[in-house]
Amino acid sequence: MDTSGRYEEDFNEYTSGSGLEFLLADNCSKPCWVRSRVEVDDDGNYYIVGHKGLNMDGLEMRARK
Repeated sequence: MDTSGRYEEDFNEYTSGSGLEFLLADNCSKPCWVRSRVEVDDDGNYYIVGHKGLNMDGLEMRARK
């Protein structure tokens, strides 16, 4: 999370509606890239659609092109 309260990696900042891919290691036989998007809940917490309980801190992400 950056100083503005948004998640970022290298040169990409993720806000509500941002498409991304993230490396999912928990539910796969081997780590796999999963496509989704970032949203924010009513309390201002960012989450990945379809994986709301997944902690985004330290998660390997990349921007979808």
